[in-house]
Amino acid sequence: MTLDQNEQETIIRTERGLTIAGTRITLYDVMDYIKAEYPHKYIRDAFMLTDEQINVQDIDHLGIIVGIVDEIGIVEIINDLLGTHPQEQVSAGHVVKALILNCLGFG
Repeated sequence: MTLDQNEQETIIRTERGLTIAGTRITLYDVMDYIKAEYPHKYIRDAFMLTDEQINVQDIDHLGIIVGIVDEIGIVEIINDLLGTHPQEQVSAGHVVKALILNCLGFG
């Protein structure tokens, strides 16, 4: 993530996973609420977040899923297990990542 000089990171990587800065709340904690389309005000109040912290959650659940898929390293694991071919334009790992996002994107 690229930040301007006056911006601060709102999502940070900790030993617990992707976490909302200044809290112990991980993205895993709020993912079910976002997927269930709870109002942002409800999520903000339930987790005692500031408006700035909850605005980051406005990336919808797919942005959170991408972060989790990247953190787990699914693409790399699949590519290591299956290998790659010099002629392939999209690796098997990236196909699986796209499938996950596609399946979760449509309810």
